[in-house]
Amino acid sequence: MNQKSITKDQAVEKAKQVGQKAYGNIDVFEVKTEEDSTYWKVNFTNPQALERGGAQHFSVWVNKKSGDARLFKGR
Repeated sequence: MNQKSITKDQAVEKAKQVGQKAYGNIDVFEVKTEEDSTYWKVNFTNPQALERGGAQHFSVWVNKKSGDARLFKGR
């Protein structure tokens, strides 16, 4: 069976869910997306983090075929 790829929007939604579980409210994070042949790489950056001492950045890679997501914690 030929499986369809995960769309960019689906990957961002999945990445937000993973980020929310790890960091709580991620609404202040800026989101940028990159892709390669296997993954959607969703990068989150918090421009206000230095002022508040919170999380500054993290990434979630979403596999295009399976939809599995991996969290890469930053500072």
